[in-house]
Formats: sequence, structure tokens, C-alpha cells
Amino acid sequence: MRGLIVNPDLCFGCRACSSVCPAHLIALRDEDGRRFLRFPGVCDEDCSRCQEVCPPGAITLGEVAGAPEAVELEFVLRRCTVCGRAFAPEKALAALRPRVRESVGGGELPWWDLCPSCRRGVLAGSVAQAASPLPVG
Repeated sequence: MRGLIVNPDLCFGCRACSSVCPAHLIALRDEDGRRFLRFPGVCDEDCSRCQEVCPPGAITLGEVAGAPEAVELEFVLRRCTVCGRAFAPEKALAALRPRVRESVGGGELPWWDLCPSCRRGVLAGSVAQAASPLPVG
């Protein structure tokens, strides 16, 4: 029997695994400021996509004795400081923070405080401001 084992200490809830599972065995839901990822104990699919795309290497596929139980992990989602929308697991943002520059569009707002929609708005505003003609004096 092929088991899907997830290490809850390594998983940060990025959803890469649930996005690539062809059989949709890894379930994701965002609800009330939390993300829930449910992993089946057994995976009979002939692929290893979830294991391959997992950034922290939290997923292991392999032969197991008996039927492993499903595991559900829960992550607190960060809320956007502009619109208040819950958008990404705190644990995932903490892992990304050292790898990405701090501010968005040269402004004062750290990128990890903004949802993707507000981040695009800040970037668009900084591009528009840079592209505006200089005042003629």
C-alpha cells in the first residue's frame, strides 16, 4: 500500500500540493481566517507531483504497512492591512520573508502585509506615479 505521509512541522500550508494533485486527493479550504489542508493516508495514484512540488519537502510517498490515517493540518491566515482579507498562512509568509525584498513598489508597506490584490494596486500606483509627466514650471 502506498502511503502519503506529511510532516506537520515542515508543511507551511502553501497549497502547492493540492494544486497539482490530479485526483484531488489533497483537500484545501480557507475558512474564518484559517486554512485547512487534508491529506489522505493512502495514495494509489501513479504520480509523485505533490512530493515534487512541496517547497519544504514535507510530503513523502512510499510503501507502508497497514492503512495510514488521513491528516488535517490547520494554519492561521494573515489578514491584509489594507482590505482586511485573509490571504496566506503566517507560516508560509515567515518562510518566504527572508527570500523576498521587503517593500512593495518602493513604498513603505511590507509585501507580506498585503493580499495579492492590494499588492497589485500598490505596484500599479507606483508605476503610474513613476510614469506621470513632470510638472512644467
